[in-house]
Amino acid sequence: MGKETFGFESTAAMATQSVAARLNLDIEQYEGLLRSSLGPKARKMFEHLLARARSELAVIEAEESMSSEPWLAEASGQN
Repeated sequence: MGKETFGFESTAAMATQSVAARLNLDIEQYEGLLRSSLGPKARKMFEHLLARARSELAVIEAEESMSSEPWLAEASGQN
């Protein structure tokens, strides 16, 4: 049963990394578009998308750091 749990956790971690990588790419694209000359409506849309992508990435990073903290304490022997 431990192997099944480990397989699920590693798959979930890879999925999280994939989502985070995609969000980072989206953020770079939105920032690039905002540096170009856009009309006011397009600029507002991309500013909204950029803010949304950044907030989603922040949530993923916070969840990742919260889940890795017990592992860090155990690895360092502070448990």
